[in-house]
Amino acid sequence: MAYDRYVAICHPLRYAAVVTPGLCARLALACCLGGLAVAVGLTVAVFHLPFCGSRLLVHFFCDVTALLHRACTRSYAEELPLLGAWLVLLLLPSVLILASYGAIAATLRRLRSAGGRRKAASTCTSHLAVSFLHYGCATFMYVRPKASYSPRLDRTLALVYTNVTPLLYPLIYSLRNRQVTAAIRRVLGRRRPGQARGRLCEP
Repeated sequence: MAYDRYVAICHPLRYAAVVTPGLCARLALACCLGGLAVAVGLTVAVFHLPFCGSRLLVHFFCDVTALLHRACTRSYAEELPLLGAWLVLLLLPSVLILASYGAIAATLRRLRSAGGRRKAASTCTSHLAVSFLHYGCATFMYVRPKASYSPRLDRTLALVYTNVTPLLYPLIYSLRNRQVTAAIRRVLGRRRPGQARGRLCEP
């Protein structure tokens, strides 16, 4: 999505030629294959960890951080495959997204029309907010040393990360819709002062 907005804003005349259905299919396939490769690598790494004591895992799902916390090892070498996976899943996409929006910001500075800048920026705001929310929560969840893990806190964070934040994504994207924004204002009771006075004066 960041690349889509980069091409649309920085190279608008070439958008139809660059962002084709074939390119979108290849990008989706690359994401799926990359996720599969990381998942397989993490599975192999977890099965090589030594576990002791009870096999009961008190968690909402079989999370890698919870499994790592139950491993009977104090060696940081056991965490290197997991750390590498999180760097690939979090650092690489974050750098690419920031690079795309850096180029977009440079392009917006060169626009002379303030209305054009606002319109272009509004198309990026939703995706940027979702990206910060997603990668911020994921970074806080997974890029931490094992010594800082707390089972109760991790369960709460996992619940928020896997359930609450995805529920916010449709709301964030729909805020660009004027009808949705107007409906939210009506629900919250935010009327304009002129409208409120007019309704009070009606017989």
